[in-house]
Amino acid sequence: LVKPDYAVFTGVCAQHIETFGSEENILKAKCEILKGTAKKIVCGEELKEKIDGLSQVDAEGKEKCVYADYDALLSDVCPNAESTSFVLHLPDRKPIRAEVPLLGKHSAENVALAALLAAEMGLSEEEIERGIGKIQPVPHRLQLIESGGVKILDDSYNSNPEGAAEAVKALFRFSGNKIVVTPGLVETGILDETLNRELGARLVGLDLVILVGDTLVGAVKQGYLDGGGDAEKLVVCPSLEKAKELLASSLHRG
Repeated sequence: LVKPDYAVFTGVCAQHIETFGSEENILKAKCEILKGTAKKIVCGEELKEKIDGLSQVDAEGKEKCVYADYDALLSDVCPNAESTSFVLHLPDRKPIRAEVPLLGKHSAENVALAALLAAEMGLSEEEIERGIGKIQPVPHRLQLIESGGVKILDDSYNSNPEGAAEAVKALFRFSGNKIVVTPGLVETGILDETLNRELGARLVGLDLVILVGDTLVGAVKQGYLDGGGDAEKLVVCPSLEKAKELLASSLHRG
């Protein structure tokens, strides 16, 4: 449907398998971007082997894909509680020291991909640095919100195993009592049980775990308990409304 001049191909993980059937099918669908993009495609380096032989050339016969080596592009990556700082090393450019109000190591990698594409498009170091300085969180994707002395990490639109793992890591960087509210990972098809058990194990050590619904939370609960979680700190609520009621009585400043 869309034929862009430039594109970014971030990666492939176990998301939407319920619809696509397998990670192989997800990769096949995402690889349509290789034929549909006219000039340059910036990719994470881990994709190189997966799309080897599929990559296309532009109108001048030049390779369209540029692979991001994060070890070369990024140094001093420091995921803090409320921001992520790093130094960006674009090819043949001076280093850019930056701090963005985004959470998690993957945020620095996403910025690096965008900056690498900007460099391919001919933007200067100053323009790229200015652009990074304007970055703001995307709503519902590990978005930090503060209200009444309570910090909320809204990650409600980010249902994939890698994103969920980063969200939990981000939560553990904060002080104070820590609570997770989740229905588990959805749309992961045949991997539902495995991935939700893994998610449950990551929640061990939190002050309160609220599981919402009755479809996937059994696997999350089992993973939490098998991982050594405290059963007294885990509650299953049949609906989001019930979870809100529980939160209302549990939340306080700090």
